[in-house]
Amino acid sequence: MSALDTSFLRHIERCKVLVPAVGYAGTDGRDAVDDYKNLLSELGLYDPGLLDRPRMVVGNKMDEAVAEENLKKFKRRILQDASAANGSRLRRRRGQVQASHPRSQSRRRRNPE
Repeated sequence: MSALDTSFLRHIERCKVLVPAVGYAGTDGRDAVDDYKNLLSELGLYDPGLLDRPRMVVGNKMDEAVAEENLKKFKRRILQDASAANGSRLRRRRGQVQASHPRSQSRRRRNPE
């Protein structure tokens, strides 16, 4: 494991649903598909059971011109898109994550931010 810190991975162990955010802008010559595969590989090396957890991939940087083309590479995967730059679709995605795990809703009601 090189990219993911062990303390971060210990935190991931407590998550019921994994929500990896993958950048689709292709900055620095990065490929979103490769980034996603590398992330899954590192998770599997740390704990193969993490790969069995429900996950929702969030496509970030969808406001970039090349993002739509990069998104097509993910057509066989379930993908949820959002842009942290302008906040588009973030509330809806957060609601989808909470709906996929009912305990997170009850915990949120007890501990309002």
